[in-house]
Amino acid sequence: MASLTHDEIIKKIDHKLHAFGYECAPFLVGWYNEAVAERFRLPYDDSVLCTSVISSPRMFEKGFLPFVESCRQSLSQTLQDPLDQCTRHYFSSVRDELQQSDSITCEFICDFDTLPTGQPRCLVQTAGHVSGQARYYQRCDVDETTGEVSWSARQKIFGACAHPRYGGWFGFRGILLLPNILVPDLARVDPPDVLPGNALRHRFLDLFNYHWKDNRFRDVVSGIVARYSEQQMKYFGTVPGERHKLLGLVKPKSYYDMSDDDDDSESEDASTAGHSHSSQSPPKHPEVAGAHS
Repeated sequence: MASLTHDEIIKKIDHKLHAFGYECAPFLVGWYNEAVAERFRLPYDDSVLCTSVISSPRMFEKGFLPFVESCRQSLSQTLQDPLDQCTRHYFSSVRDELQQSDSITCEFICDFDTLPTGQPRCLVQTAGHVSGQARYYQRCDVDETTGEVSWSARQKIFGACAHPRYGGWFGFRGILLLPNILVPDLARVDPPDVLPGNALRHRFLDLFNYHWKDNRFRDVVSGIVARYSEQQMKYFGTVPGERHKLLGLVKPKSYYDMSDDDDDSESEDASTAGHSHSSQSPPKHPEVAGAHS
C-alpha cells in the first residue's frame, strides 16, 4: 500500500519531470475510456490514476540536449529516434524512483508506442483533453453554416489541441499510469476554451491542416508565454533522417539506408498541438474522442 496520497504522488511525478521541461495533469482511465472507441480503450479499472505529460518549450534545452550529451556514444550506435529515447529515459526514471522509493507500481505509454497492428497504444490528445491540460478542437467544434468556413464536405479535417499558456508550442509525450492507485472521486477539470470564437477555431484547424509548416497555427491562441527557440525550431523543421547531424551524432550505415524511406512530412510535431511528436503534418491516426469526434 502506498504511503503517499494521490496528490502527493502526482506532485512528486510533476516535480521530477518539471526539471526537464515536462508538465503533468492527472486524469482517470475511465474518463479516457468513455471518450474513445472500444479498440483504443486502456485495459485498467476506471478509477486508476494517470497523468498526461506534455513537453513545454523548455524541454528541448532543459531535457533533450542534456540527455543527448550524456548519452552521445550510445545514441550514435542506435537506429532509434533520439527524442523518443529521451522521452523513454525520463519516464523510466520516474517509474524506477516511484518503485524503489515508495513501492508504487508505475507504467507508462509514450506517444510513439504502437500495437503490432500499428494502432497507437494511447490517443494522447484525448488523454490531454480529459485531463484538462489542453483542449482538443475538432471539425464538429466549428459552425460551418456561418459562411466563414472554407472546407468542403469531402475534406478530412484533423483535430488538434491548444494549450492555454503555450498555444501550439508544446508536444504530447505520453501518459503515466498507476495501476494500484484508485481515486474514484478525483475532481475533474475541464480544459479551458482558449479559442472561444468560431472564426478562431476555424483558423486554428485550417492552419494546422493546410499550413502546418509555417507554424502559424501555434500562435492563434492569445497570451502565449513561451515558444520554441530557434535551435528547437530548426531541429524539428529538419526531416528525421537528417536530425542526427544537427546533434553531432554519427550514425551506423544501416541508419542511412533506413532514412531513405523517411517521409518528408514527418518533420516536427504537429502534435505539439497534436498526435505524435514525430509528425508535424496532420497525423495518420486521427484521434477518437467520443462525443468530441
